[in-house]
Amino acid sequence: MPEHPSLSQPQYRIVVERNLPARMRDGITLYADVHRPDTADACPVLLMRVPYDKTAATPLHYVDYFVPRGYTVVVQDTRGRYTSEGEYYPLIHEAADGYDTVEWTATLPRSNGKVGTAGQSYHGATQYLLPHTRPPHLVCQVPISTSADFHASWVYHTGGAFEFGWQVAYAIFMARNTAERQGLGQAYLDKLDQYVLPEINFAQPLTDAWYKHLPIRDWADWLKDTAPYVADYLNHPDVGPYWEPLNLYGHHHEISTPMYHIGSWYDIFQEGTLGNYTGILRNGRQEARATQKLLMGPWGHLSVHTRSRRVAEPATSTSARTRRSKSMTSSCAGSTTGSRASTPA
Repeated sequence: MPEHPSLSQPQYRIVVERNLPARMRDGITLYADVHRPDTADACPVLLMRVPYDKTAATPLHYVDYFVPRGYTVVVQDTRGRYTSEGEYYPLIHEAADGYDTVEWTATLPRSNGKVGTAGQSYHGATQYLLPHTRPPHLVCQVPISTSADFHASWVYHTGGAFEFGWQVAYAIFMARNTAERQGLGQAYLDKLDQYVLPEINFAQPLTDAWYKHLPIRDWADWLKDTAPYVADYLNHPDVGPYWEPLNLYGHHHEISTPMYHIGSWYDIFQEGTLGNYTGILRNGRQEARATQKLLMGPWGHLSVHTRSRRVAEPATSTSARTRRSKSMTSSCAGSTTGSRASTPA
């Protein structure tokens, strides 16, 4: 489908710098690939913080679109993942690490100091956990399909039941990189393989036999070397101090960042998109209440990105893209000159 003529057109080649180090406040170094347009001009920056390998396909879709249109795209491996230092523990470091990374990104050569964020699922979680920390150079965000309360709609879903259907399978998926980093060897990876079906998605479901296994707490022992957080999840079934840092409803009043929230009616994290959008509208700082936008569509968690254009059409219609261009250019690109003046975010 041809692009609407009002949208910006690609103009630049992509120049990549690999594994640039960003030192966090506790001394841990996280590594990012910086994809720049081949221009000497200062450009706005789009930041993606990902636990699934910064060289993977999904971040590169953003690179291929935005960099030729005058944006620098920074893709960082989150703490304890792939090239970055530290130990992986889901979500708890993302607020502080996100703040430090935004401010580091703003100082990169040929950055104009305006940093936006984008991404879906965990890439969206790294965004929602960030704005209440209020990094000075964060000017806009596009979080897609993720939670607002990580107890209620990430781990203990739908009224307090442990989300066994995907939590253990997801922990096994994430454990593979941890096992490789720890040098646990092929035997350990083979043990993980026995629990799951042959690959049909990025996180393979358990086999029927392992879904039926009881007690569930056995998984905490079996995964203790590579996913110790599973034990913590099971030891904290109720709302309390353990979950409080991951409940964004208590932080909406601190948020001032413009956001374009994207979700879907059939998404496991529908609660997060709607809850954060409405919560910031009602309780966010005054400057945030007028700069929240919402798009909900008829797809599942990943379908808008993986299915046919017909399914994706509500998200990419001319009117939706034009609204996105106008709203996000004012936030991300700000006042620009020359060929990037009409570049959408």
